[in-house]
Amino acid sequence: YQGKKYLAELYAAGYPVIPSVLRRGDIEKLPQTDSYIVKPLRGGSRVGVKKVSREKMERAEFTDHVIQPFLKIDREVSFYFLDGALQYVLASGGPNDRWNLTHVDPPAQFKKIAEQFVAWNTLDYGIQRIDFALTTDDAMLLMEIEDWCPKLSLAVLDERTRVEFLENLVSSLKLLSTKLIHR
Repeated sequence: YQGKKYLAELYAAGYPVIPSVLRRGDIEKLPQTDSYIVKPLRGGSRVGVKKVSREKMERAEFTDHVIQPFLKIDREVSFYFLDGALQYVLASGGPNDRWNLTHVDPPAQFKKIAEQFVAWNTLDYGIQRIDFALTTDDAMLLMEIEDWCPKLSLAVLDERTRVEFLENLVSSLKLLSTKLIHR
């Protein structure tokens, strides 16, 4: 488990990720900004996240953190995959309304972007939630890949989508248990 280190690796490799570096000395690799977001590498749920001005960043030193430019985000979009197959997509109500979610059908190009991160992650089975920021200039940038303990937000789904997902999950677990028994 490497925490959020993969964000800097993916950014360096040219993936559509919120620009990310691991050291203050590398902030020149990020777009120019007046503020940065500094996240603990092994953090979650925004615990320990700090907004730091450019001036303070030049004097600070962070270890075990990922550093990103502060971006204007229109909303967040989460793609939910099970065993590599897209199950549903939820979008937030806005930048300050993360958990007011609605079920959406995103454009095909957004689905392709999400699928490339599922392929990169190489998780053979299980649930992956791929979270993106939609910027105010319509870019879709990866925020994180959640495959450890993703919040599924099943209550906001319509009954058909929820039942279909749960049936797929049960089938997946049965198949996995059969594979483990026959090892």
